[in-house]
Amino acid sequence: MKQQVKIRVYGEQVIEGEKDTQAIETMGEYYVKDGRRYVLYREIMEDGGKVSTIVKETRDGIDVVKNGYISVKMCFAQGLNNNCMYETPLGNVKLRTLTNYIKKQEREDGFLWEFGYSIYMDDQYVGENVLGLDVTF
Repeated sequence: MKQQVKIRVYGEQVIEGEKDTQAIETMGEYYVKDGRRYVLYREIMEDGGKVSTIVKETRDGIDVVKNGYISVKMCFAQGLNNNCMYETPLGNVKLRTLTNYIKKQEREDGFLWEFGYSIYMDDQYVGENVLGLDVTF
């Protein structure tokens, strides 16, 4: 059964010593299927493009699947090198991520999933990223 939840998505990027942070708060859906937790939410990009995101807890980590204006499937697990194609209206970019850590914290009113990773574009190191999903029931 799907449940409405409040979601705070935050990110931090450090590229060539420059730090950039972002955060959004939105409503979404949470459910459990086959013993795995799922979080679904939608975003509207600055230029109006719409993206649907599914974040799935896996046995070893977290998968993030985006569809719409931007499409990508990224898998995160401690030490995992993941190759993916980041598809945008302006073209596709070959990405590789190396998961540095995954943190999962449970609360009575929800949970927090956070992971840090190195990112490579066309096999060239770009920088360090952190992505967090703070879910409140």
